[in-house]
Amino acid sequence: MDRKAKAAACLLAGALMSAGCAAGASKEEGKKLTEDICTRCHSIDVVENHDDDESGWKEIIAQMRDHGARITEDEEAAIIEYLANK
Repeated sequence: MDRKAKAAACLLAGALMSAGCAAGASKEEGKKLTEDICTRCHSIDVVENHDDDESGWKEIIAQMRDHGARITEDEEAAIIEYLANK
């Protein structure tokens, strides 16, 4: 492997490891937000035992907003990412 190829491989490996760390942090943030926001009205078991994809969770959160739930777009994105991929 020549020098340029080794450098490219190192950069790619670093980027992949960073993405993994960021995803882990995001998952923890999503879990905490789910616990903090969703449990204002629901038990955590009800929320976490429901299985849905991202579009399904987006629809559920829209319904919860219609019932008065207060959630920012950033919080919604983190919660959906967590719940759809748990």
